[in-house]
Amino acid sequence: MILLTLGSAAFVAAGAFMLSRPEAFGIRGQIAGVLAVTVFGLFGLIGLWRIFDRKLVLRIDAQGVFDRRIADEPSHGPRSAT
Repeated sequence: MILLTLGSAAFVAAGAFMLSRPEAFGIRGQIAGVLAVTVFGLFGLIGLWRIFDRKLVLRIDAQGVFDRRIADEPSHGPRSAT
């Protein structure tokens, strides 16, 4: 998750660089810069949120399997591997 956030920051910096040099990159560079800052900025915020989120993500016990990324409630009963 940390690499995702750092990679997003690098792409945001690249997009900002493209926005700061309109004469070098032209209108396509400006559009790409805006898209890079917007999309990868959002990904970076999601990455930061997931890094600092301390809630339980996966629990396996007698009540079943609980994966917070998929459902808000545990599954019903234990599941067999066969």
